[in-house]
Amino acid sequence: MKPAVIVKISVILLLVIVVVILILQNLTPAPLNFLFFQAQSVPVIVIILVTLVIGYAIGLLSYRLLFGASIKQEKEEVEAKPSQKKKVSEADKEKFDPDAAEPAPADKKKRK
Repeated sequence: MKPAVIVKISVILLLVIVVVILILQNLTPAPLNFLFFQAQSVPVIVIILVTLVIGYAIGLLSYRLLFGASIKQEKEEVEAKPSQKKKVSEADKEKFDPDAAEPAPADKKKRK
């Protein structure tokens, strides 16, 4: 196996071990009060995971709201550029003809 694959597998295994330890140490029930909702006993791990999911959703939505338009603009700009790349590559082809025995005249001027 490649060393990079071994490192990735090791990191994933380490994260799984950390999550299992977190779950096992937080099975004790705790009271939960949120606005008008009250629960007498909810495992602490459930509270942690729900909070994690809500935080992830807030981060994802705020990122899309703040940077979503700029990402779309960048994609549109990248899609508009291929025509310019073709012009550059055609210009390069004109400067050098691989079938010719000597370099094109433009190349001779650069070498002098």
